[in-house]
Amino acid sequence: MKRFLTIASLLLAACLGSAMSPVPVKTPEPEIDVAFVIDCSISMTYALDGAEKKIVELVQKLQTDHPDALLRVGFIRYGDGTTHWTKFELTSDARKAYAFLKSLKADIGTKEFVGYFIEASMGNLAWGKDATKLVYVVGNESPHQGPQGFDITDTVPYLAANGFVVSSIYAGYGGKARTPAVEGQVQKEIVEWREIATLGKGEFINLYDPGK
Repeated sequence: MKRFLTIASLLLAACLGSAMSPVPVKTPEPEIDVAFVIDCSISMTYALDGAEKKIVELVQKLQTDHPDALLRVGFIRYGDGTTHWTKFELTSDARKAYAFLKSLKADIGTKEFVGYFIEASMGNLAWGKDATKLVYVVGNESPHQGPQGFDITDTVPYLAANGFVVSSIYAGYGGKARTPAVEGQVQKEIVEWREIATLGKGEFINLYDPGK
C-alpha cells in the first residue's frame, strides 16, 4: 500500500508539474517601416536611375540584416511645390513596392520642397505603432526650399523627436557633365544634404561621389 501511494504521488506531481509549467510566449515579430521621399522634379532626369538602384540595395540590406522582421516599404513622390505629389502606402508586398518605384519619372516640376515632404511622410503614411521608423529623402539641388516653417531645420528635428530616423541620399546629377560651375554647386549641396542626416540621426549617402 505504501509503495502504491508513493507511485501515485510521483505521478500526481509529474502531472501537476506539467500543467503548471509556463507556456512559451511567442516573441512578436519585429516591424520595420521605411519610407523613401523621392524628388521627381526635372533636375533628377540624369540621377533617378541611380537613386532607384540605391533604394533597391537599401531594402535588400534591411531584409538581409533583419530576416525575421516584418518589413514594409512606402514612398512619397514630390517635386512641384505642395500641389503635385503622390504617396504609395507602406506595404510588405515587395512586388507592388518595386513596381511603383520603377514607374517613377523625373517629370513633375521644378520646386523641390524637401523639408515639407519629409514632414508629409510622417503624417500621410500609416506607420506601425511599434515599428522602427526610417525615412530616406532622395534628391538634388538645395534642400532649403519651401514654405516658411518647413525648412529641413524645422521638420527633420521634429521627426527625430517623434522617434523617426531620417537619412539623406544626395543623387547629384548622374551623367551630367561635371563642369566647374556644376562642381561648385554640387559641393554646396553636399554640405546641405549631409545636414539632413545629422539632424535626423541617420546616414548620409552621396551617389554623386560615393564614399565622400
